[in-house]
Amino acid sequence: MIKVLIENKYPFILIVFHVLLGMASTFSSLFVIVYFYSFILTSLSYVFSARHINSYLTIFIIYLVSFEILGRMTQSNPYIPYEMGKYLLFFTLLLGILLENRRGFIGVIMLLCLLPAFSYDYSGEVLFKDLIFNLLGPINICLTIIYFYKQKFTLVGFKTIIRVLIYPTICVLSYVLIKTPDLSEITFSLGANFDTTGGFGSNQISTILGMGMYLVFLMWINKWVFSGYRWLDLALVGVFAFQGLLSFSRGGMIGGALGILIFIVFMNIYKSSLTRYNMPSVNKYILVAGVALLLTFAGANIVTNGTLLLRYQGETTGTLAGVREKNLNAITTGRWLIMQEDYKLFERYPDTGVGAGASKFLREQSKGVVTHLELGRLIAEHGILGLINFSLLLLVGCIIPFINGNPVYKGILVGFYSVALYSTFHAATRTYVSPILIGLSVIWIIELKQKTKVIDN
Repeated sequence: MIKVLIENKYPFILIVFHVLLGMASTFSSLFVIVYFYSFILTSLSYVFSARHINSYLTIFIIYLVSFEILGRMTQSNPYIPYEMGKYLLFFTLLLGILLENRRGFIGVIMLLCLLPAFSYDYSGEVLFKDLIFNLLGPINICLTIIYFYKQKFTLVGFKTIIRVLIYPTICVLSYVLIKTPDLSEITFSLGANFDTTGGFGSNQISTILGMGMYLVFLMWINKWVFSGYRWLDLALVGVFAFQGLLSFSRGGMIGGALGILIFIVFMNIYKSSLTRYNMPSVNKYILVAGVALLLTFAGANIVTNGTLLLRYQGETTGTLAGVREKNLNAITTGRWLIMQEDYKLFERYPDTGVGAGASKFLREQSKGVVTHLELGRLIAEHGILGLINFSLLLLVGCIIPFINGNPVYKGILVGFYSVALYSTFHAATRTYVSPILIGLSVIWIIELKQKTKVIDN
């Protein structure tokens, strides 16, 4: 099965297949469970073939982990465990690091910063499941940096990476479209909307839809084959955007828009270098895409009777009624308060932090609330080592533009990193998006010489 994805001989059929898989999953989780394990069994013979360029194992990891959200939405647990993305990433990345002798030094240091917090718990309430929930996400970020750092891909291989990231998001999009009731029957309020996200967590769905919007946009604007029809690719960008906006969860859509904006900025910064790398200017398509996205937002705002615009302006029922101050905490839906309380824990325990998973038990006003900001959790639970970990993560972002010379690659990979980092400020590391995109942001896209022969498929 993995060979079919990589060869990409029938791009439109592959899209239709994933649309149908998402639709079928609304009837029974059996469809996604059977496909998930069928893919594993039919791909193993290719995964472990030795390759120094365009690693099949990498494609295998990315594609499977991307089914994490669909598995959660369809309640496929225990056949596809709820935290499958974290488990699968952890074990496959370790395997890849050992088999391919990967050595991302910064990732190793970041990982060492996280380990001490395993050994203490100042709350006395942390269970093993809390450790898994809180630590596997940041640990996987470290492992992806170790595994992916300067891993070689040709442009063809890189396009394959983007496609296999998109396909599962199409399943999610198809699922929520089927599950969404008639829009005229939905009462849109100034909070996250579960009617338009298949009854599942709107923050996570918005993150996936925002990423799908960004990735399909990259394929469209660079004239890389996705569906085989450019008008359909642009329409798909709009559908991702429209459904994501209707989720009323702002983080994911802002993240996707941030990735698009960063790509556009890089294209303009390096405009004079595009011809040297035989890359066409994309500015003439930016206006078309910009107008399409603005019309999509306007249409979604009309459907919601103007409530969508108020939501993105940071309004709540309380602020409109005048009984609640419109401040940073209101705009961030309580995230700012959690961050403040995590910082207070850091001030009390700067050397060690309170221990992995303990912060939610020791906060005062937001006790028991799962954190949405990875930075706050790192400093509260790991102390100064958590701050060092996050500082090194920021350093990774500074290194990215120097790994690849081609300005298009720079723009895309910095966009990957930015979307992933932003995601940690609204969804922490609860989805696969942050570790996978941070890892992919440090790959090396090589320019093959004409006489060089590589099996690229």
